[in-house]
Amino acid sequence: LTLAADQFIVTPVGRFREVAEGRAEGDEPRTIIAGYPWFTDWGRDTMISLEGLALATGRAREAAHILHTFAHHIRDGLIPNLFPEGVHQGLYHTADATLWFVHAVGRYVDVTGDRAMLAALLPAFVDIIEPHIAGTRFGIHVDPDDGLLVEGADHYQLTWMDAKVGDWVVTPRRGKAVEINALWYNALRLVEGWLREAKDGAAADAIAGHAARARESFNRRFWNAERGCLFDVVDVMNAPAGTNDASVRPNQLLAISLPHPILGEEHWEAVLRVAEDQLLTPVGLRSLSPNDPEFKVRYTGDLRSRDAAYHQGTVWAWLIGPFIDAWLKVHPDRRA
Repeated sequence: LTLAADQFIVTPVGRFREVAEGRAEGDEPRTIIAGYPWFTDWGRDTMISLEGLALATGRAREAAHILHTFAHHIRDGLIPNLFPEGVHQGLYHTADATLWFVHAVGRYVDVTGDRAMLAALLPAFVDIIEPHIAGTRFGIHVDPDDGLLVEGADHYQLTWMDAKVGDWVVTPRRGKAVEINALWYNALRLVEGWLREAKDGAAADAIAGHAARARESFNRRFWNAERGCLFDVVDVMNAPAGTNDASVRPNQLLAISLPHPILGEEHWEAVLRVAEDQLLTPVGLRSLSPNDPEFKVRYTGDLRSRDAAYHQGTVWAWLIGPFIDAWLKVHPDRRA
């Protein structure tokens, strides 16, 4: 696995100016390619996989280069969703890549203890938090009524469930998505802690206030007592007011698995049980419960058929990580 990781850590291809500027600043631009032969580097994929590809394999220096590379591209509080091949500027249509970026920096600092890099990036984190609160691209903003993070724009797919065929967004998930708010809370708590380390108590207190409000609202709004788990999206856009999506998906596990879990501990075991009963397979987690009428039993056929099943039942291996993290929090004595 360590050797296999080599093929994914690359120098940005075709972005010569970026490489030259990075080297002039004493950096060595690096990124993670999402997959051969179809994909270039995607912000979300890079930040989710950085710990396994670079930190667990002892490539801390390259991990730092990767984080600096993406920090260089922050615009309106967002890191790019992807860099299209042959294009110098990224596309920013993502609600979670930036929040995964904050998480990845947190894991990097935990593993390496590199406070110098943390200090260098701290202004970038402030530049991330403030636009998310005030509002940035693609309808991403904090709802002033409950402190939860909203995302959604017509014709865009902003979460990791991002299949799209022509103008058809298969799983739009517009509104207040469960894992987006889990990642948002985790990011707030991480930045709060880093600001306290930097002796900026006033800024830390302000962020702590946003975090506390989001957590209270999340536990009140997302718990689905009927199914004993979490709603996938609350306040669904382009639907009657107060519409919630009760689809049973693995996204809810991030409310437990992240370093700063947003979900109250009293609900952890119930959520984990639902995930184990309806989503867990020997090779990963299903993206949708088989009990759902939209569940697709096979990923096959032409492009439209495959994309229609991509996040409607297809098993994804990466989700085993959040499942295990959640499992170990609920069952610390059952590692085997």
